[in-house]
Amino acid sequence: MPSASVPACSACSPVVPRSSRCAVAADEVTDVPRRSSRWRAIRLVTAAAACLLAVVSTAPPAAAHATLLSTDPVDGAVLAESPGAATFSFDEPVTVAADAVRVFDAAGEPVESTATTRDRVMTVDLPDELADGSYVVAWRVVSADGHPVAGSLTFAVGEPSPRVEPPPVAELDDPAVTTALSITQAIVYLGLFLTVGLAVFLAFLLPAGVRADRPRERARRVVSVASACCALAAVLSVPLGILDQQGIPVANLADADSWTSVTAGTLVALVLLLAGLLAVRLSLGSRLDGPRARGVLLAGVALAVSAPAVTGHTRTFGPQAVVIATDVLHVLAGGVWLGGLAGLALTLPTIAGRGSDAAVTLARWSTVAAGVLAALVASGSLLAWRIVGSWDGLLHTTYGRMLLVKIGLVAVAVALATWNRFVLLPRARSDDGHREQRASAVRLWRVVSAEVAVVVLVLGLTGFLVDRPPRASAEEVPEGRTGVVATMLGEEHQVLATLSPGRVGQNTVRIQLQDLAGEPVEPSRLPVVRVRSSEVDLGELDLTSDAAGTFRAEVVLPEPGRWEIQVSQRLGEFDNPVGVLTVEVD
Repeated sequence: MPSASVPACSACSPVVPRSSRCAVAADEVTDVPRRSSRWRAIRLVTAAAACLLAVVSTAPPAAAHATLLSTDPVDGAVLAESPGAATFSFDEPVTVAADAVRVFDAAGEPVESTATTRDRVMTVDLPDELADGSYVVAWRVVSADGHPVAGSLTFAVGEPSPRVEPPPVAELDDPAVTTALSITQAIVYLGLFLTVGLAVFLAFLLPAGVRADRPRERARRVVSVASACCALAAVLSVPLGILDQQGIPVANLADADSWTSVTAGTLVALVLLLAGLLAVRLSLGSRLDGPRARGVLLAGVALAVSAPAVTGHTRTFGPQAVVIATDVLHVLAGGVWLGGLAGLALTLPTIAGRGSDAAVTLARWSTVAAGVLAALVASGSLLAWRIVGSWDGLLHTTYGRMLLVKIGLVAVAVALATWNRFVLLPRARSDDGHREQRASAVRLWRVVSAEVAVVVLVLGLTGFLVDRPPRASAEEVPEGRTGVVATMLGEEHQVLATLSPGRVGQNTVRIQLQDLAGEPVEPSRLPVVRVRSSEVDLGELDLTSDAAGTFRAEVVLPEPGRWEIQVSQRLGEFDNPVGVLTVEVD
């Protein structure tokens, strides 16, 4: 019975040297499991898969963010009497951190306030008697799915103030937190890929005679270090993610709230990852061997590669089951690819002088690599299509441009892999003599090492991609002299916007959706409009319909400079294009 890793005809293949054919046959014989052991492994993998399916399928789907449904008082309201509180109603439960909500008067001076949340409602208690004039409530909450949402509410008591000074709004994002979070995510992916891939390489691709040799021990040490780094980075990413959500500086990392305010999805992903890493480590231990070790290994791999899909971008795009399954396949294929390359880089220098061991390892890897690369490219293409959504999003967003760089690096790695497969690998397996085989194996090792370096760069870039909104910004369109700015919204619509008076303080935003002929289009639901600058995110605006396809909202802009008006419109079940218009505020 042939090994699952080697085609049945590999022992008699003309591309494998004669001296190695007996080694292949012998290795296949040693890989035949006993029936009872095989069924135990199958039951173990089935149980792990069932648990995985239950966790992923019952986890609530993640939305892009909570949506503000209404406020009391409404934005821009002029009240005869001072309100006792301001309430904000959202479409899902939210939480608020200390100092995340602040109230300012027209002069920019802070007003005493206290913010609390209960289910979907946030209440901001105000002083009993507010003096006449305008007030701004700058708020930031965290939705149930862990995404931060920010905005502002302006109202006036008695008469509105003739001028509203920009409130001293702090930066919403600490660059140190964002950078640290991206680095830890990159370490998580690198450690995960190396752990999973090297373990698969050791269990299924390396010949039995080498598995107890020095190359195996070297690879096992790398697995130990990689899994430990992955686990530590994953644990550290939890408080960093909370700091990022709540806009708290990195200096607060040691605070207890940074470690306890964790969402259920993040906790599930962390448990899956740690359990999977532990199972993989156990499978490589001395107490487990044969089919039982492989069963534990496969169960651990299934748990570990599913963790990123629980909280990643794929939870927000449909069809959800298809996209999540594709994400798991993408991580698995990437891990096997990097692990196989790392395994070759670690073992080839030692086994290059052993013709049979090197030939068997390279024969197995060449078979696996072709399928892994095909799965990686296919799954990556589907994920890019569902997450980015359009060519415009790929070319004109930060996420899209970073994704293009990642695709370019992957193309370089694939080119190196192609050179290995069709040029260097045949030479390394040829019958041209032991010295020529060893020289070819050394050249192959050098190119494989370069390929590993490129894939590591890809994973580093992935660490930054996972924390970037995939459709957060589109092409910036310079403002016109008339004050009207426009941009495409998908392939068949455009959006126009005006901001008046375009100065610091109270402003009116008007939005109109049009078809390509310039006629207003009445959507089935209101568009989502957000206003932000490079330092301040005012969140989603409360729109009012003025006419067919035309909407209006009031907003207080606290500072001059360049501001973005982001418009997203649901046009279909899986179509939600985003357009960004840029305006200058005096």
